[in-house]
Amino acid sequence: MSSSFRGLPAQVAGALLAIGIAASCGGEDRTIAPPSEDGAKPGVVTPPSGQGGRASQPPVGAEAGEGNDVTEPGAPEIQITSPEALDDPADGAVIVGTEIDVVCRVEKATTGGAMPVDKSSVTIDLLDAEGKVVESMSAEPTDVSDEFSAHLFVTAIEKNGPISLRCSARDTSLPAKFASRTIHTFLDKGPTIQVVEPEEDSAHALRGAVRFEFDVTPAPLTDRDPGAEVDEVTLLVKEIPIPTTTDDGETYQAFVDFTDRDLFTDIPNGEVPVTIIARNARSPEAGSRRRDYSFVIDGQGPVVSIASPKNEQVVGGQVQVRFSVEDALSGVDPDTLVLELNDKEYNYGEGGTWARMGTTGYVFLFDSVQAEKDSKIQATITIRATDEVGNMAEGESLILYLDNVPPEVDLDPGPVSETKPSDDPEHPYCSFPFDPVGSLAANDLQTVVDVHRFRALVSDRTNTAPGQNIRYYAGQRLDSVYIYLQADPSEPLLIDVDGDGYCDDLLETRNDLPFQHLNGIAPGGASWFGPEGVEGVPALPEGCKHQNVGQAPQELCSPFGNDMTRVVKWDVDAKIPMIFGIGNLGRGAACTGTDWEIGQFVQEGWFCVAGRAEDNVGNVGISPPLRLCYDDGDGEAECDESAVPECTDGCIPPPRSSALRYMLP
Repeated sequence: MSSSFRGLPAQVAGALLAIGIAASCGGEDRTIAPPSEDGAKPGVVTPPSGQGGRASQPPVGAEAGEGNDVTEPGAPEIQITSPEALDDPADGAVIVGTEIDVVCRVEKATTGGAMPVDKSSVTIDLLDAEGKVVESMSAEPTDVSDEFSAHLFVTAIEKNGPISLRCSARDTSLPAKFASRTIHTFLDKGPTIQVVEPEEDSAHALRGAVRFEFDVTPAPLTDRDPGAEVDEVTLLVKEIPIPTTTDDGETYQAFVDFTDRDLFTDIPNGEVPVTIIARNARSPEAGSRRRDYSFVIDGQGPVVSIASPKNEQVVGGQVQVRFSVEDALSGVDPDTLVLELNDKEYNYGEGGTWARMGTTGYVFLFDSVQAEKDSKIQATITIRATDEVGNMAEGESLILYLDNVPPEVDLDPGPVSETKPSDDPEHPYCSFPFDPVGSLAANDLQTVVDVHRFRALVSDRTNTAPGQNIRYYAGQRLDSVYIYLQADPSEPLLIDVDGDGYCDDLLETRNDLPFQHLNGIAPGGASWFGPEGVEGVPALPEGCKHQNVGQAPQELCSPFGNDMTRVVKWDVDAKIPMIFGIGNLGRGAACTGTDWEIGQFVQEGWFCVAGRAEDNVGNVGISPPLRLCYDDGDGEAECDESAVPECTDGCIPPPRSSALRYMLP
């Protein structure tokens, strides 16, 4: 016996041990606990922090989920007063619906020395058929003395059958005494509902009736439960009651026409909510189950949007058609995606002409040159698709104008005569012919010295067809005009790229050759419509009338003088230059271009020069070569006229521009 009990009567000491002695150790209250119910040895229990000295957990086994009652001596007395306990669903009202109010009475124990109930400790638990806690709520005092209640949701329990409700509490002693009481009853959430069609989130066309089918079967609480029989079934579509039929009392069917305005004032297109409610024959209150889901009515086809090229855009070469096909409701059926090019259909995925961009984007590649086999100046494109429920897209189409003709480039063009309307439509007024690149620009087979002037005539061209009134041009790339010099006449400058025998580009390594970038010269000056018979002036072209006006035009770059009186303009857009020269082409003596010192690149004898330009769709135009003889200044140039170089790799060079060109004002 402890020395603390020495001198006390044995019976007093034994009583003190039986009830435990509270002692103070270091300022902390400690209690020697009696043996636990599972036979564990007594030990020192320290009250949890912030709990006012009360135990925060029930004794071992109190929350094991078995639904067993637990009562410590002197613990509160507990009785669940609502709902009533049931061993058979036929003996009373079972729990139906999704919510339940549980009421229990918790009173101080009647044994001597019992402590009051800790009202904050009252808890009500919902247990499933296996005794597992699925919801736990703190109970609140009601207006009735010693009565507590909690509102529980039974949605976590899916199946019908037995459930348990448990009320537990502690008193205010130290350590707290714990008690719990459990009742058993039944939960009826109504018959079982199984949806067959339309499936949840599935998509269906607006046309035609949609078939509904679902199964409703009893979900008994016990092996013999007549109250579980199905009594009433309701189908709601967009909250509208729909009559159903059944042959076996289990499978229910209905057909709904969503275009029926007697049913639907607003024809649906999109998500359609569906509700199925099934009630059984239970009394006094029927068990009811509700199944809510939705599916999709898709009454519109996919939306096709072409990003590029734009309608009536001029294209050439390889063309990429970029577009999207979207259907937010049922999705696009890729097997129905078709691009029609000039009445020829291309199905998605066939050949190497298709590519995919993201989830809705597509790219179709075609050769506009090949398209010319079916049409000369246009490519008509139509895109069609169908969604997964068979709705066709309205489609999208565009017309593209073809330009597969390279620009005309010439460093030594023939003479030009401009025209004006006269009183005789068949015979316009014509100017005297003149050299459009000026008299000082290099000519083919000319002998040149160290410094010489070069100019180019560049005119955009495009596809044409009989009866065409308007021509569609890709447009000249004004920054693409260059001239290149090949000093070795035994090496080619013009080459055949596509193998058709005609020269269509300059040497691949042309950037290793001496070159000059040419800039456009703004149209200006005037051609001469003056008196006939002037010495040295060519005769008017055949079919022209002579206007006989004014004196000879003034030379450009005045007052410095120049070899040009007229810089011609393009007949489609007078602001676009046709004549290109070297230099900044500003005001002053170089307003129409300056010279190029070629003597630094060549040896005395033959050499080659050619021009190159592109339009805005990549068509490449090259000039006929200038075959020039370089004289280093001693007057004895060694240029054998019988050995004029071809300046090509054997291909046929482009022809020179027409000897006479009519330029409309």
